Amino acid sequence: MPVRLSLFSRFQGTITFQTEELSGGKVRHHKVMSSRIKSITYYPSQKILEIEFIEHGTYQYVDVLERVFDTFLAAKSKGRFFDGVIKDKYLCRKIA
Repeated sequence: MPVRLSLFSRFQGTITFQTEELSGGKVRHHKVMSSRIKSITYYPSQKILEIEFIEHGTYQYVDVLERVFDTFLAAKSKGRFFDGVIKDKYLCRKIA
């Protein structure tokens, strides 16, 4: 079953959104042990990192390299990694 994903693009300082179908084989989804984060999903062909927070909804972060995702998964403290490496460093939007 395909996954629907909203993508970001920037044009003359504005943000527009488009929807694209993804095949299920390449998406990497992981539930994580964290007091703040429920799950982390990565869409490699679009370089989108999706983070589902326990209390604050789900956000997508744009232009995230796969090695950042891999390091995030390996981090002992997901919340500290998020605060130091991802938060306020990537274009993002709340999706849920």
